[in-house]
Amino acid sequence: LQRVYDTGEPYQGYEIPADLYGKDGSKRSVYFNFSYQPYREPDGLLSGVLVLATDATEQVRAREEFRESQRKWKDLADSMPTIVWTSTPDGMVNFFNDQWYKFTGLSEKGSLGQGWLTVLHPEDLDRCMKVWENANSGGDFYEVEIRYRRRDHEYRWMIARGVPIKKDGTVVGWY
Repeated sequence: LQRVYDTGEPYQGYEIPADLYGKDGSKRSVYFNFSYQPYREPDGLLSGVLVLATDATEQVRAREEFRESQRKWKDLADSMPTIVWTSTPDGMVNFFNDQWYKFTGLSEKGSLGQGWLTVLHPEDLDRCMKVWENANSGGDFYEVEIRYRRRDHEYRWMIARGVPIKKDGTVVGWY
């Protein structure tokens, strides 16, 4: 605040933590977004600082809860002995559990999106995509037997399954 008054340069803070104390000595931690703007008189003289602050506590806590939920979900998926994946409605994979990386030897960058197709046996690609397109167009359960290449370059047969996640009847993702 003093720097804005001294320099005349505005300052903004985002999700800045603050502790508020009640008359009873209780303490409540909150977060604020704020803006300090220099206030100038009509003649240009800096005479004060305008302060606008909004409570950002709910959005910070909601994001923290979401991250914790994501972490728990990832921990659960990583504890599974099978490969677990999720994708967007159009089939772009946005998550694999650790089993995928151990099996394929691919990196996350090399796997996500459509990178996973690099370990699919070339003879299985057309059939896999047809089954996917049918399931996706109808929002139906997806299941196909295909061969994936292991990290040692040997192919192994697997059953790939996908369950559509729907909201109001529309597919919003796949597990």
